[in-house]
Amino acid sequence: MSKKLSILLACLLAMSLVAFVGCGSSDDPDPEKKLEDYIPATGDISGWTEDIGHGEVGVEAAYTQDDGEMLIDGALDPFVDTGKWAALAIEYYVNGETTIQLSVFEMTDTAGVSEVYAYLATHPEGINWTDTTLGEQGRIAEMATNWLIQTTKGKYFVETVTMPRSPDTEQPAKDFASAVLALLP
Repeated sequence: MSKKLSILLACLLAMSLVAFVGCGSSDDPDPEKKLEDYIPATGDISGWTEDIGHGEVGVEAAYTQDDGEMLIDGALDPFVDTGKWAALAIEYYVNGETTIQLSVFEMTDTAGVSEVYAYLATHPEGINWTDTTLGEQGRIAEMATNWLIQTTKGKYFVETVTMPRSPDTEQPAKDFASAVLALLP
């Protein structure tokens, strides 16, 4: 075999390998999807519809720090301070008298999610968290008139705020958070 043919075959093999590795596996998230595509629509979770009394119609999303800070009144610091914040999506839901605010933060990697999760365990101060079996890490707190749930899955940090807080709304709050986690890649 000639030297030119050997080099050509080696180049073709290398390009094929790069193309194959670049394809990823079927478990990879769809690169065409945006964060808001993973947020449940009205009726996706039985009994829950968009609460048009809060926020704007449809999912609100931010892909820049300025837009994210406007969306959550400047409370983006714990996420952007990691240097790993990528996006934020917020939606509001209602089911009878119960309301839920869903916030999903996308980070560039799981290390960023873990850093935020650990930091928020002590902020705001005085929250009495209880561990729960939601996602890879999960906790719930009784805050004034609501349930606060924080959980993670891969590079996503999920937070739900459910009002009113009562024995009757604790399980629906957990069920909603679980349903959201199931939608994420």
